[in-house]
Amino acid sequence: MQRIRSSERRWLPSGFPGVEMCQLHGGEQGGGSVLMRFGAGASFPAHEHPGGEELLVLTGSIRLGDALLEEGDYQWTPPGEVHDVGSEEGALLVIRSGAGIRVIE
Repeated sequence: MQRIRSSERRWLPSGFPGVEMCQLHGGEQGGGSVLMRFGAGASFPAHEHPGGEELLVLTGSIRLGDALLEEGDYQWTPPGEVHDVGSEEGALLVIRSGAGIRVIE
């Protein structure tokens, strides 16, 4: 069993300004589950998830490619699809990916 209390979260920089990540669970093939926190105006560049991606917006809103996702919205992105992410107001997301992430240069 694994438990992470909110007071124990370790937020790490993503390498992109205003975007932080907290590893929840490491999975096979480099995937797993993370919390991702966007500050107002922050963005994450175009990328893909070779094993697909599940995303749930806990608070705030994001623009994922051409779609606006708001609090409570869920999206499954199949393997091979490319998208970028940005948030005007800030957001907190839960993301699960079976095989990690590949940022598109």
